[in-house]
Amino acid sequence: MDFEILQEFEKNEYFELAKKIEALLIAAGEPISLGKIKGILKDPTVKEIKYALEILNAFYDQTKRSFHILEIAGGYQIYTRPEHSENISKLFNIRESKLTQSALETAAIVAYKQPTTKSEIEEIRGVSSDSPLKTLMDRNLIKITGRGEGPGRPVLYGTTNEFLRYFQLNSLSQLPPMEEISLFNYDQLNSEDYSEDTQDEASPQPPPENDE
Repeated sequence: MDFEILQEFEKNEYFELAKKIEALLIAAGEPISLGKIKGILKDPTVKEIKYALEILNAFYDQTKRSFHILEIAGGYQIYTRPEHSENISKLFNIRESKLTQSALETAAIVAYKQPTTKSEIEEIRGVSSDSPLKTLMDRNLIKITGRGEGPGRPVLYGTTNEFLRYFQLNSLSQLPPMEEISLFNYDQLNSEDYSEDTQDEASPQPPPENDE
């Protein structure tokens, strides 16, 4: 069955380009931008690269592969599908380590309010945020972006690319509106269902022939 599907996909003139891009994604091991892919492959346009990425995902879906391509942190990366996470954790002897509720609350406040200070975070949460801020800093989910103009010039916090990767977002614009998320239910951001919904599942459409 897979062979028949492969034969069908090989008829697409962009399938060879798709295979070249697949090789780059596998080798990179981290998000790789459209600009970087274009810089390496030279000839294809950005629209052709996007179409080739859609072809790859369509091929993975139709052949029921255990992985797919996600648009993450300003680039593209191959990810195993969420239903296989438990077995992969066992392979590497990794204990699942989700963020605590307090860390999720703090991360969400930083994401929506950045650049923001510790005192602003604590004003919203109503409790000390020393521990969750340290956790987020240690996991490289937030960073110090500068200092504020107020008394003592307080430290300003913002999110990192690792934050986008952790929550499987391409950009902060994919965050749901803040009013839709309860302060005490920020684990919605940790939901695999939410991260899956942010990806476009439309069928691949060929790029315009003369589009650069």
